[in-house]
Amino acid sequence: MKIEELFDNVKQRATGIATSSENLEKNCVFVCIKGVSADGHDFAEKALRLGASFIVCEKDLGLPNQIVVDNTREAYATLCAKWFDCPAQKMKMIAVTGTNGKTTTTTIIKRVLNQLTGKPIGLIGTIQSEIGEIAFPAKYTTPEPFELNTLLARIRRVNCDYVVMEASSHALEQQRLFGLNFEVSAFTNLTHDHLDYHGDMENYFRSKSRLFEFSKRAVINVDDAHGLSLFKSLSKEKKCCSVGINSDADIIARNIEYFANKVEFDVEADGSVAHCVFKMPGKFSVENALVVIGVVLSLGFNLNEIVEAIGNCGGVSGRSEVIYCDESVTIIRDYAHGPDGLLNILQTIRPFVQGRLVLLFGCAGKRDRTKRKEMGEIASQYSDFVVISSDNPRDEDEMQIINDAKEGIKEVPCEVFANRLEATKFVLKNRKPKDLILLAGKGHEDYQVLADCTVYFDEKRIVEEFLGRKDI
Repeated sequence: MKIEELFDNVKQRATGIATSSENLEKNCVFVCIKGVSADGHDFAEKALRLGASFIVCEKDLGLPNQIVVDNTREAYATLCAKWFDCPAQKMKMIAVTGTNGKTTTTTIIKRVLNQLTGKPIGLIGTIQSEIGEIAFPAKYTTPEPFELNTLLARIRRVNCDYVVMEASSHALEQQRLFGLNFEVSAFTNLTHDHLDYHGDMENYFRSKSRLFEFSKRAVINVDDAHGLSLFKSLSKEKKCCSVGINSDADIIARNIEYFANKVEFDVEADGSVAHCVFKMPGKFSVENALVVIGVVLSLGFNLNEIVEAIGNCGGVSGRSEVIYCDESVTIIRDYAHGPDGLLNILQTIRPFVQGRLVLLFGCAGKRDRTKRKEMGEIASQYSDFVVISSDNPRDEDEMQIINDAKEGIKEVPCEVFANRLEATKFVLKNRKPKDLILLAGKGHEDYQVLADCTVYFDEKRIVEEFLGRKDI
């Protein structure tokens, strides 16, 4: 049965759509999704007993009211979109994928479009989802189809013309975006991450690349080797724009100046040149800004207007964010939770350190172990003092995680604390004049995921309460 026919069959008789037998409503459609740890097909009979009207499955289960389709993830995404009257089709959708930079890039695109259009812009991302100025906490970087379409319908109801969203590799692999069409999609970079899920870099890259199969236009950072490969494969198929610093790109940055709290550069695009000031530091901020410029240019806006709007934007929560600064110490928090992200932020701040660079970082539990030692090696290379602690250990032994990272520490003083609060207080108590303290890994997060629960943990608030609030 075609999915369109499926929807016509269930719309008049169903109360909702569910993929878990634990929270389904009576008379809902139950879609059997095969996940990493469980298969919805095993719960189909239970769903019928609980009152489901239809079972959508990929194989004959011998059950009444079953509807067999080729791919239940695709069916689920399509059903959810149709349930909400396909809200994405009524707006211009913009997506950003890549290992690093998605949150910063989507946030700045949203702020720029808001300035240029004077209208509310929708945002769906890691930190939160936003409908104009109203924010909602995010559970996943890219929500599951029912939640995603719920958000899209709410965004459309306030007359948003544009929606900017982060597209994670997990979401692309799991067909959460199936059926959506994007006006423009962008690729920031690809580095070592999520290999516990994807297995290897080739599969990881393949998942990211899927986004561009349903995008009208593409903006690609070709300074990244995977980005260059992607650009070469796409350029003949659709409108594709390259951006870069070191490459012969369509949009390129020249005369770059780096500061402790910003970058400035000249941007060349379509024969025009404009000066851009972006209030976030580092080479990666130049790359993110170029992607923003490429995306908004592709939507038909003027280069000078775009760079002026970027100049009016502040930083992004938990991304190279100065959370405390006085005459004796500067404290920065950053979401860097992998080797490349940690390397980027350390290289960015190292030239501006007047005293010691003190780094507090951790590695996530139940995630790729191979990157932990590498993060320790990077910490040793750029830091004067290192503290290793927890960062969402989940149900993995905290000291095992810490010891994995400590293997990479060479010739630099290092302390370890399984308790992140104790670690944070340690670096604050032992600060010295002119220190720059980097709290890496948590970023915007205000929680710690432990073995049996998730607890409130906001490093910014801890710092402010420990040292006293200070305007920065």
